Amino acid sequence: MEGPALNPAEQRLAAAVKAGDELDLSRCPDGERTLRASVLRDILCDQAVAERGAGIRLRGAIIEGDLDLRQVTTPMTVDLTNCQATRICLYGANLPRLALRTDAGGSRWLREARALRGVVRREPALVTALLFGFVVLKVIWIARGDVPTALGVFNSAGLATVIAGGLLSALPLVSAVVLGLVTFELSRNRPPVLRFPRDTPVVAIGLAAAVACFFVTPWPVTVSGIGLGLVSGAAARIVPRARKSLRLAGLAVLLALSFVLVLNPLLYAVWLPHETLTLAEPGQQPMVGYVLSDSDGWISLLLTRERRIYRFRSQDVTARTLCRVRSFSMPGAPRWFNSSSPLWHIVVPEEDTALPPCP
Repeated sequence: MEGPALNPAEQRLAAAVKAGDELDLSRCPDGERTLRASVLRDILCDQAVAERGAGIRLRGAIIEGDLDLRQVTTPMTVDLTNCQATRICLYGANLPRLALRTDAGGSRWLREARALRGVVRREPALVTALLFGFVVLKVIWIARGDVPTALGVFNSAGLATVIAGGLLSALPLVSAVVLGLVTFELSRNRPPVLRFPRDTPVVAIGLAAAVACFFVTPWPVTVSGIGLGLVSGAAARIVPRARKSLRLAGLAVLLALSFVLVLNPLLYAVWLPHETLTLAEPGQQPMVGYVLSDSDGWISLLLTRERRIYRFRSQDVTARTLCRVRSFSMPGAPRWFNSSSPLWHIVVPEEDTALPPCP
């Protein structure tokens, strides 16, 4: 179907049909949303692309001319969402499904969020299991994959404390992910197109995520989320014209970068402040880490760098001092990326006398 006779939107449609993807033209200028009805008919009649389960999934298109499907027999389905068509003739047509839909939704990920909200209401037990699974994953990641150390964190800090701390520490991660999605939504069109009131939820969510990132998310993670959103948006404009292997390779690279630059550092960070423990034993170096518990005459410390749990008698610890570090202590990461400071600490620098540096 691809050829010089097809306009750019029609070429994108032909590529999307072959790839089994939906073509969303809803955010394109009107001049780039027009498809000829005859091209749609030709695609449905093309035996080279007609496969069981294949179909045309089109959103926000302007169909020029009458869509004449008389006597068309094909195993392909047709899903038209928010499309403008003058007339559709189906006399004698034999299609598995022809669906005409109208929705007021904005972006695709926002529609997915609405669907997820419905799942939350219907399946609270599933949501609870997913949240607990996230906490377990985070604790295992904090322990560098060592299960006994992870169990020691649960045992020392207590189940309720670990769940509360793990979920609270998810806020920077959620903020960075949402900000990246909003950036992607705005950058996948050139120039960015916003339509109110339809896009009001996108703007509101984006502003809320930006504020949260400004105050609680480490600045390298915030910048990485925005950068990945911009790159993904630019890639989305060329994906329909790229080969399937290239699209899969690009998706794999994007997922890998998202894991390394956003997910990994925030999973590895502990929700507790750093403390320096001074020990009574002569010649013993101070111990720096996260105090998991201090009860029954024992102090449990998760060492910052080694990620191992040490227990000391309270009487053997002569001093506990909060200290500051500029690092997640994430192995292999460059020094600048290991900064744990959010953007507002850069705009309004912290006083150096607030906390002493960790040894």
